Amino acid sequence: MERISENRIAAQDEEVKLLGIRTGMEPRGYVARQVTALARRGAVLFEEGHPSPWPIHRVTPFEGEFYLLGPWLEGETLEELLPSGGTGTGSVPVWLTAFLRATLQSLDDPDLHPGNIRTCLITRNNGVLLYNLDLARELNRSIPAKERARVHGPYADERLEGGAGRAFQAAAVLYHALCGTAPEARNEEGTSVVTPVHQRNPLVHQPIAEALDLILGGDSREEARLLSGIRKTLETNRGRWLDDVSPEAVEERREAARNRKSVQKQTRKRRSFWRRNRARLLAGALALIVVGSIPVTILRNHLKPPLTEGLGPMELIEGYYRAWTELDHLFMEDAVARGVSRDTIREVTNIYVIDRVQAAHAMHGRLIPPEDWMEAGRPGERVPYGVSDLEVTILLREENVVRAQARYYLWRPASDEEGLNAVLRVAAEDHLELHPTRYGWEIGEIRTRESGAERIPLTGPNPR
Repeated sequence: MERISENRIAAQDEEVKLLGIRTGMEPRGYVARQVTALARRGAVLFEEGHPSPWPIHRVTPFEGEFYLLGPWLEGETLEELLPSGGTGTGSVPVWLTAFLRATLQSLDDPDLHPGNIRTCLITRNNGVLLYNLDLARELNRSIPAKERARVHGPYADERLEGGAGRAFQAAAVLYHALCGTAPEARNEEGTSVVTPVHQRNPLVHQPIAEALDLILGGDSREEARLLSGIRKTLETNRGRWLDDVSPEAVEERREAARNRKSVQKQTRKRRSFWRRNRARLLAGALALIVVGSIPVTILRNHLKPPLTEGLGPMELIEGYYRAWTELDHLFMEDAVARGVSRDTIREVTNIYVIDRVQAAHAMHGRLIPPEDWMEAGRPGERVPYGVSDLEVTILLREENVVRAQARYYLWRPASDEEGLNAVLRVAAEDHLELHPTRYGWEIGEIRTRESGAERIPLTGPNPR
C-alpha cells in the first residue's frame, strides 16, 4: 500500500488497483467488526446524474487507522478540496454544482449518506461517493472526538434525520466552499449563531445566501425544499453562484449580515435560557423547601410537545443517556413510554434535587460528569455520576420498530459503608426497543445487563 494524499492510499489486490479512503478510526477489534459488517453493503457513486455501486472490498489498517478499500477512482475528498483561507473569494469550485445535484438526487434514497468531509470523495468527473446510512453513522461515531468535531461536527445538526439532515450537511459544505470556512457548530446551549453568508462572502448571489442562512440557522424545518430552491436559483441565474456587485454594495451586504447576526444571537440566548431552565428553576425553588425523596411527578414538566420532539432513533437514544449524566430527568421522562425506567428516572430526579440543594449553599453542586471529572484531574471535592464511553448500535430498523444496543459505563457514588472516598464504575449493556409516536420516537423497553463493578478512589490515576 502507498499513500497518495493525506486521506487516500493506493493498494493492489491480485494486480487490481484499489483506492483506500481514510476513515480516521483507530483499528480496534469491536469497531473493526462493526465497520466490516456494514461495509459489505458498499457505497454508491453519483456521476453525471447516474448512480452506480462502488463495492467496498475490505476494511484495512494502515499507519494506525482504518481505510475503506474499493475500485480505483481518480478524485479527492471534500476535506482535501474545501478551502482553508477563512474568507470567501471571487471564485467557486468547479465541483460545487455537481455536488449539489448529486445530493438532491440522493435525497430520494433514505439509506444514503456522505459520511463526513474526510470520507466523501469527489471524482475527476465531479462524481460524488455516498455510503449506506448505518456505515456513515458508524464512521462518524467511531472516530476520536477531536477529529469528529472537525470533520463532522460543523456539518451536522444532530436534531435532524433523513433528508433534512443530509440537506443540512450539504448546505454546510456549500457554505464552506463559498465562504472559505466551515459554519460554526451548534453549541450545547443552543445559543450559537452561524455567521451569515454575506458577512464572509458578500459576492454570493442573494437568494442562495438567504437559503443557506435559513438552513444553517437550524430552525427552518424545510431544509430539503430550500436546498432544492438553490438548484432552481442556479438554473435561472445561468449557473452563477456569485454576483458582480460594486464595492459599495459589498459593504452594504456585509454590514446588513453583521447586524442580522447580532439580533439573532440575542434572540437565541433569551429563547435558549427559558427553554432549558424553566423546569430547572422550578425544581431549584422546590428543592429549597422540600426535604427527602421527591417523586418524579412533582417536577414533571407537563408542557407539550415533549422535549424529544422530532428526534430520530439514534439522537433519542444518545440524548437519553446524555440526559442521565446531566440529571435532565425531564428529557428522560419524555424519551420513554410510561413506566419504562421508572426507578432510574426517580433516582436521577432525587439526585438532581440533592445536588441543587448543595449548590444553593456552595458555588456549585458536588456531582460532575465522569469524563469531565477525569479531564479535570479527578478533583477530590467532586463526585462523578452518570454515563461514559457510550457506544450505540442500531440492530434493527423498520418502519414501526427500531432495536438498538447501548454499551457504557455507569458511575455512581460508593455505598455509605464505604464512605464518600470512592465511586463505583459499572460496565453495562442495554437492549432498547423504540416505537414511533406522533412527535417522533419513544423508548418502549430497556433491558439492562451489568457485567461487573469496579471501585475507583476519588483521587489517584485515571482508571483504564
